[in-house]
Amino acid sequence: MDEESETVIRLNVGGHQYTTALSTLTGTDGMLATMFNGSFGSTRVDGAHFIDRDGQLFRYVLEFLRNQRVQLPESVPVLRQ
Repeated sequence: MDEESETVIRLNVGGHQYTTALSTLTGTDGMLATMFNGSFGSTRVDGAHFIDRDGQLFRYVLEFLRNQRVQLPESVPVLRQ
């Protein structure tokens, strides 16, 4: 699928807004893939799919899904625990 026709998904994760490609969310097995492959519906808030998780940390989940790796900054000690 070319970039112009890629389905874009809006997410509200713990109050933080994210926009990403559907292929990012469904590219690997896991809960997000299950949510967005049509297996079950999701709650929407103002048109965005709502996920009740830590929105600030979710950016690292998206980075991993996009790049299959993630670089954690030293300034986020909770991620190192």
